[in-house]
Amino acid sequence: LNTIRKGASTRWLYVFASMCLALVLSVASPLAAQSTASDAEAIEVIDAALTRFAEGGQLSGTILIARGAEVLLEKGYGYAVVGWEIANTPETVYRIGSITKQFTAMAILKLQEDGLLTVDDLICNHLEECPESWSAITIHHLLTHTSGIPSYTDDYAVLSKLMYSTVGSATVVDSFIDEPLQFEPGTNWSYSNSGYHLLGDIIARAAGVNYRRYLQETFFEPLGMESTDLERNTSIISNMAEGYSTGRSRAAYINMNVPYSAGALISTVGDLLKWEQALFNGQVVSQASLDTLWEGAFHLDEQQEYGYGLIRETQDGRVSISHGGGINGFTSLMIYLPEADLTVIVLTNREDTPMDVLAPLILDEMLKVPEASSP
Repeated sequence: LNTIRKGASTRWLYVFASMCLALVLSVASPLAAQSTASDAEAIEVIDAALTRFAEGGQLSGTILIARGAEVLLEKGYGYAVVGWEIANTPETVYRIGSITKQFTAMAILKLQEDGLLTVDDLICNHLEECPESWSAITIHHLLTHTSGIPSYTDDYAVLSKLMYSTVGSATVVDSFIDEPLQFEPGTNWSYSNSGYHLLGDIIARAAGVNYRRYLQETFFEPLGMESTDLERNTSIISNMAEGYSTGRSRAAYINMNVPYSAGALISTVGDLLKWEQALFNGQVVSQASLDTLWEGAFHLDEQQEYGYGLIRETQDGRVSISHGGGINGFTSLMIYLPEADLTVIVLTNREDTPMDVLAPLILDEMLKVPEASSP
């Protein structure tokens, strides 16, 4: 997609949409002749391959593979802090970048269930400042990246100033509030961190508490997600990995008020599995609300559609639901295949993680397991 940027300073805006399509294409290929006998044997092959990647300096992070709630692999590779040789473990905390967007989206749906807003509301009814050009934009448009509001992360000069600053989220909004729309709302699609930044303010205004507190009280605490939080500039976080651009080079600093509700969450693989299990089992929002994720989704192409904070792809009858993330020092991916009840979560503290190699490798091997050995 044209919206993907590959500069280190803008890595946290990644959707990984193109990569996700490549994953589905790869796992949908016929593999019956090379079937793995069991999940255990598949995990053994995967672990050996990931270990080689780590030993070759291409992988630093934690990976979880599960069928349903059963964890098959949960292991750290490489170092959380290179200089001290502190190893990555299942307890290591990572920035998750744009995986944050699904939490923001579910907060909106939860507020809708509670009667505090609807996705069809005009955003100007929920924002203190709202230019005339935004008058036709709805919350739905923000959720699906169809608002036409340009992403502040696409402007290198603006992003550079914000990244190294100490400004609050209101100043981030000021950086794009007067920009002309890219298109009439609802007529096209362009990945917009600006839109998801505004959703954080809409959540806070509707809920009567700030975005961080709303997520904590509504999702993190009830689900036991003890290592998940909104990262703040002054935070000292237990078990937090240090982020690297490449090799032993530390990533550039970023003011965490900049990604905010578009990409500032931190978490562990275990917490994210709790989230995913709760989400798709109707414990986060109702099944009726879950259905709305795709009812108004924007079709990126014949296989891919962007719903509310998630991408759904269908290729040769196989469905995957996913989202990736990239932010200074970190790369992430969550992908769920409903038919196989298979979850893969990859959190890394490297910007140059070869996710387009690692993820298909894992999925290909797991999907060689005969249907009989899957739940």
